[in-house]
Amino acid sequence: MVSLSNKLLAVGDVSCDMPQSVATMMMQLRQIFEKLALHLSSYAEVVVVEPASKFAWIPEHLYKKGCERQYLQLVCKLDNKDEIKVDYSERMQAYCVFVTTNAMVPALKILAPKMKHRCQHSILAESQHLAAKSKTKPLMALNVREGFVDLAVFVDQKLLMANTYPCTSKSEALYIALNVSRNMQLRNEQAEISLSGQLDREWYQSISPYFGTATLNTGRPLAIDEMELRKVHIYKYILTIG
Repeated sequence: MVSLSNKLLAVGDVSCDMPQSVATMMMQLRQIFEKLALHLSSYAEVVVVEPASKFAWIPEHLYKKGCERQYLQLVCKLDNKDEIKVDYSERMQAYCVFVTTNAMVPALKILAPKMKHRCQHSILAESQHLAAKSKTKPLMALNVREGFVDLAVFVDQKLLMANTYPCTSKSEALYIALNVSRNMQLRNEQAEISLSGQLDREWYQSISPYFGTATLNTGRPLAIDEMELRKVHIYKYILTIG
């Protein structure tokens, strides 16, 4: 949770089963929110970020409502049952079209009707922090999550590419990063790689020697008053608070 004045109020992990029934999911979520004293209706904004593997960016001037499935079929294979969502980015002046697969989202939508549903690529692409750092050198943002890495490349404060890759190890993540760097014709000795997500010191040490600069993506500046919150590794939660 972040206040309107950019103060970090709370952050953490909560375990939750993923039943097929939306009603059961709602019951679990209500219990979690009550235990944590979270009242979603009292918040100015509620954003749910869903990691998506099937997505596409469509510039605003090319986007036509109702053609979302056709857009996605150009870049990935779709199943008939795939549910498609659209997230408009004012900063990018583009629409991010993505497939939603999380059973928790419909339940959250009922509990928080004004909820904004986004995918991780929107969050990375809109990062003014990352874009600003690319003004003087190419920047690659690499976000690690279970079974995948999300990658975005910025040059001259513009997003040049974004994608998600299956990944299960540090060496595989490094191969992906170097392969993208080569294809994008980045000069590794000048480029910066900004790391976030489910990684540790070993991940950082295995990847950092191959780039001119390696940093942990801690996002926009946040005021942190609580001593316990100052111990939190912000880069692990960058998709939700960055």
